[in-house]
Amino acid sequence: MNRIEQSRSVATRTNDPARNLRHILELATSEFADEGFCAARIDEIAVATRTRKRMIYDYFRGQEGLYLAVLGDAYPRMRLIENSLQLDDLPPEQALARLVHY
Repeated sequence: MNRIEQSRSVATRTNDPARNLRHILELATSEFADEGFCAARIDEIAVATRTRKRMIYDYFRGQEGLYLAVLGDAYPRMRLIENSLQLDDLPPEQALARLVHY
């Protein structure tokens, strides 16, 4: 069972916009990672988050906007991980190898 399917069984609607946004981004991250950009389904995310598909499209201006939001959300976490690997003192080839194998 993937993350979208698991969420369907536990999702509850809330009037907390920040929480709803976080939930949408989490599930969209899983959907894009599992299915790729072209095959990702906004319908699946809407059902799992108990949100209207139209609201997701309005808020993110479509699938591309949601994808960009997912990337923007992931980027700071990726930078934290990269910084924790202490790559600055390594030769480029070793730094890249360490980053890729992380």
